Amino acid sequence: WTPETAPLHWANTQHSMGAAYVQRVDGNRAVNLEEALACYNHALEVWTRETAPLHWASAQYSMSAAYVERVDGDKAANLEEALACYRRALELWTHETAPLNWARAQRGMGAAYSARLDGDKAANMEEALACYRRALEVWTRETSPLQWATAQYSMGVTYAERLDGDKANNIEMALACYLRSLDVWTCETVPLDWAKAQHGMGASFFERLDGDKAANIEEALACYRRALKV
Repeated sequence: WTPETAPLHWANTQHSMGAAYVQRVDGNRAVNLEEALACYNHALEVWTRETAPLHWASAQYSMSAAYVERVDGDKAANLEEALACYRRALELWTHETAPLNWARAQRGMGAAYSARLDGDKAANMEEALACYRRALEVWTRETSPLQWATAQYSMGVTYAERLDGDKANNIEMALACYLRSLDVWTCETVPLDWAKAQHGMGASFFERLDGDKAANIEEALACYRRALKV
């Protein structure tokens, strides 16, 4: 399969190779991600917005995730590239036409905004929260429990770091989000995620301004102990 003789098959295989390089365990991580980006760019030589819009959007989404994880290059520039790719995917993936893909891209953009180095930090955190809230318009506990729990956890982390708003209220919001994620994440089913949420709760209880300080510290210690079971 060459771009001349079988362009669609070639592009599809390039995209699949990119996904495999992102997941690759062997080899150098930085090199694998560069290979992945190269494969996605090859796919986009055939998949254009005009001729293959849905495939084009998928490749843009895949590139965004690779840019977020990229080791080479400037970290700030990589995150800007990731955000640009997410925005391009969202030109075609809408809440109405492709709700699950739209939610995935919103969640990815939220993570990129949380990590963003350019721009105003407080504004980036607000953008992240807005993205997570949009994802949760689609992901519900009933229909997409694991994705719902992931978005709740991400919101918890963002509220814990939030610069705008009342600090005490932000910590309460973080705790509420972590607790919701733990409605789905259990020690038995997803132990590493469960431990992450326990650790997040521990940090928030330690920083908590509401309630009794001594009781909050005891809650923090209990959360940290639970995380250490995993």
